[in-house]
Amino acid sequence: MYAENGETRIYCESKGDGEAILFISGLGADHGFWSRSTELFPGYRSVSMDNRGIGNTVSSGAFSISDMAEDAIAVMDALDLDRVHVIGWSMGSIIARKAATVHPDRFRDMVLVGSYLERPARTRYLLRGLFDSLCEGRTDQNTVFRTINAFCLTEARFRRYESQGRDAPLPSEMFDPEGLRMQMEAGDSEDLCDVQVPRSVPALVIHGAQDIMVPPSEGRRTAVAMGAEYVELPDQGHRIPLSAYSQIADRFFRTHPAG
Repeated sequence: MYAENGETRIYCESKGDGEAILFISGLGADHGFWSRSTELFPGYRSVSMDNRGIGNTVSSGAFSISDMAEDAIAVMDALDLDRVHVIGWSMGSIIARKAATVHPDRFRDMVLVGSYLERPARTRYLLRGLFDSLCEGRTDQNTVFRTINAFCLTEARFRRYESQGRDAPLPSEMFDPEGLRMQMEAGDSEDLCDVQVPRSVPALVIHGAQDIMVPPSEGRRTAVAMGAEYVELPDQGHRIPLSAYSQIADRFFRTHPAG
């Protein structure tokens, strides 16, 4: 279904029953990033969405993290969700933090995965070069996402794919290059140090100890700034499978039930 925020139509999916978890994807990932959410969170209602710039969401012109945060609220409104748990990965964690900063009463709690107070300069350099090259036709989408995989996945993951005789997965559909670049620019234009969630919204920050896209020091900084709990997963990089932390998140959510 679609939710509306002004002229923007946000594609969203809702599956299952129970307390709702809103899943917000990171840069270059659509709602399919959370395809195992109903399996890994039985007894919950799983809500996922496509951010502006990707998937089935329809928008025009440049946008900001604040715009995408309001899109998340519009999805909640369209589905008659008063308050939700939220899991945000990478850029999705920034969107979640922004939404909770403006609308703290709409969130029971939040799990922030691969989050940061400041996007690392090396990461900004890499992504800007990749998306500029893609938009200007100097490279192709598969090359872009192969490079991103190299920064997001661990050596162990690549060795496992190699032993199975296959490559790390790439997107099966073509994305809008300009939409991807606008997502990146939205994240770069926001002063993330000012995106502080009220202490009334409990938060858990999860980070991969082997993350080279966003070093663990950024996750720890985020947790300290928010007064949040912090969990570092020793064998994970930036793109952490939902299965690696679903039980941790579930235990956290169960301490903040509907009341």
